[in-house]
Amino acid sequence: MIQDLQDLQDLQDYTGFGGFQMLKVTLVRSMIGHPEKHRKVLRGMGLTRLNKTVELKDTPPIRGMIRKVSHMVKVKEVRSEK
Repeated sequence: MIQDLQDLQDLQDYTGFGGFQMLKVTLVRSMIGHPEKHRKVLRGMGLTRLNKTVELKDTPPIRGMIRKVSHMVKVKEVRSEK
């Protein structure tokens, strides 16, 4: 349990103190001709069409997904006061 609390604290430190740190992710390259793994990652982020933009929380799992398909997406950090 202490480890879980430490992980939660690390995640809160990672996302910032005043609000959630968000990422705007835009699909700029087509999924055609790319491996099925990459397509599944893009669909998991909600990117189904070219030039579609989604806003996602800035968390380590999302960063990992973006890293896998970094050659196909454009990422912009956005400060959201929720």
